[in-house]
Amino acid sequence: MAKRFKVTPKRVISTNGTVVLTPEMSIEVKTKQHTCDPFYNGAKEIIKTYKNSYNFDYQKSGCSNNDFEFTILPKIKVFSKESAPFWLGAILVIIIVCFILLYFSEAQIPTVFTSSGIVAIISAFIGVVLTVFVTSILLQEQAETQKKLLERQSEKESLKDKEIKIYEQKIRVYSEFIKQMWKLIKDEDEISYEELKKLRTSCFQELVLYLNSEQINKISNEIKEITPESNKNYIIKPIGNITNILQNNLDPRVDVKPGDFSKLYNSFKTTDLEEQTQSHIMDTDHQRQEVSISEKQSVKNITFWHFNMYGEQQIEAFKKGNWLLNLFEYGEEWRTNKLYEVKDDDVVFLFRRGGYGYIGAFKVVGRKVLKAEEYSNKQYSPEDIQKYDIYNAMQDGATYSSNIIVEPIAYNFKGVGCKTVRRRTIEKFITDPVAVNYILDRFGDTPTYYPLNEEQKSGIGHLDENTPFNISPANNDFFIRLIDIDYISKHRKELLNK
Repeated sequence: MAKRFKVTPKRVISTNGTVVLTPEMSIEVKTKQHTCDPFYNGAKEIIKTYKNSYNFDYQKSGCSNNDFEFTILPKIKVFSKESAPFWLGAILVIIIVCFILLYFSEAQIPTVFTSSGIVAIISAFIGVVLTVFVTSILLQEQAETQKKLLERQSEKESLKDKEIKIYEQKIRVYSEFIKQMWKLIKDEDEISYEELKKLRTSCFQELVLYLNSEQINKISNEIKEITPESNKNYIIKPIGNITNILQNNLDPRVDVKPGDFSKLYNSFKTTDLEEQTQSHIMDTDHQRQEVSISEKQSVKNITFWHFNMYGEQQIEAFKKGNWLLNLFEYGEEWRTNKLYEVKDDDVVFLFRRGGYGYIGAFKVVGRKVLKAEEYSNKQYSPEDIQKYDIYNAMQDGATYSSNIIVEPIAYNFKGVGCKTVRRRTIEKFITDPVAVNYILDRFGDTPTYYPLNEEQKSGIGHLDENTPFNISPANNDFFIRLIDIDYISKHRKELLNK
């Protein structure tokens, strides 16, 4: 079925400096077959009509369908709802004219045959007109109903196709983001700020287009746990949770629990015995239980902690006799909350980046936390701020400047290395007697089982190249009691072979 279109130029078209077509020069064309685009066959009807109407040469002017816009014109209907009043009026006029003719004809030739014949002719004519009129209206109604039905079906099919394409695209985007997250878990490698920036870029390039508010809030809470300080085992949980959030959005019927991803990841036997010992996770939901380092230390109820040094201001504070380990937070509080778990007489190993490993072991004697609200209200003295905010973080808008107050029990500014890489600012040494005893032995004056190299030996008893210091006798005795010689002796051979 042919269609009618109104075609209008979008712009003024000139040839050799002469205007040959303007937006006012619109035309009406009728296609030879049913189509939604009058340019379907190379614009043959349009070319012909413009040539006949305006003597405009479409092809020589280099025109294309991008130079025109078009609208579909409604069909010309002889019988329609709109024309019903006209046809009813016409029928009424015809009836009146017929009765007038009948009256005069009977007056001239009063015969039954003539009268009845004229009546029959008039009745037949009116019947035909009414039949055609009613039939046309009914057919148009049916056509309109079928058209609406087809449009609805087409709309449903189009919507279905769109949903399928969106679903396929969503799977691709989710897969790429999940793949990028799991790449963060690499042996002995720290998560870098650059990797987190790439993950954020990936998130805001495509992923956010397929997330709702609930997902964004849930994923935001999990992303906070993935930091350069997080060790690879810790971030399995938040990555697994994010994977589960995205998976549920693809199919709400899935019944995979977030902890199952941790279980699956750790089921791959890709590490040796030492690394498994160092990286053990107590259960799939990371509800870890602390295991005593040795019977002797369990009686003392001492917990060993890892602390990641932010910057060189930490060592400068030591030189001034300011023995504390400082961390600061912006809009977060998990590090400060972890700090509150540290109790007196616990031992903290200070980690320094750049290949040093651990440079000091300290006994905990207290805690001190500066809070942004109290800082803003000037509740801290200048002396307290200078002492407990060594990085000037509060002045920079930090939420907390938190400190573990300590006493040194061992120190080596050249570093003693480490058996286990940890990324978080502060965390426990959990189920890791190997790493603890390794560090303790190497911090001793004469390491027995894990000797230092010559470069490391020169760091004993100095804060830096020029600043010596002495450990108090009490703290030296405390340090000696910590070392589990029996454990080190028992495991020495197998550890040295690793």
